Amino acid sequence: MQSTRLFNLRSLTLSQPLTLREFMNYLLYIEHSAENLQFYLWHQDYIKRFHEETSPDMVLAHEWTKAQEDEIITRLQKEATENQRRDPAIAAKIFKGTDFEKRQVDVVDIDPNPFSSPPMTPLSAGDRESTYAPSTQPSTALTYSSMASDAFSAAGAKRPCKYLHPPLRCVCL
Repeated sequence: MQSTRLFNLRSLTLSQPLTLREFMNYLLYIEHSAENLQFYLWHQDYIKRFHEETSPDMVLAHEWTKAQEDEIITRLQKEATENQRRDPAIAAKIFKGTDFEKRQVDVVDIDPNPFSSPPMTPLSAGDRESTYAPSTQPSTALTYSSMASDAFSAAGAKRPCKYLHPPLRCVCL
């Protein structure tokens, strides 16, 4: 069972009491959405005029078939994939003389034993120990607290109390 509709698009008729003009006015001024109806009416008029046309130019407007559409889509997809492929010779020419140029890789002789240590880098005359790396010399300080005490005593200063916080007084004196 079909429900009653206000507007029958196929026959362009309206159920009473509205006419097509009244329905268009309703869509224009109340709903503010008459574009779809306007397009549909224009399309129906265009189809009617197209089929009634008898000029010799109508021979140029051949019928578009599904086979033609499939052929065009296949051709466009093929062209798109061919355009995505890059010629390696062009890339080699562009990157020649830059850091991105593909060069012959030197083959390194790998030791078959995975647990062997790599060779040490020889020290040159300008090399010295890093000031940021831990020293290889044994340290007398075992904790940060003792290192701080050593630093204060080496500077000839009295070490501040470790329990001293800004709002409190030293309690260890």
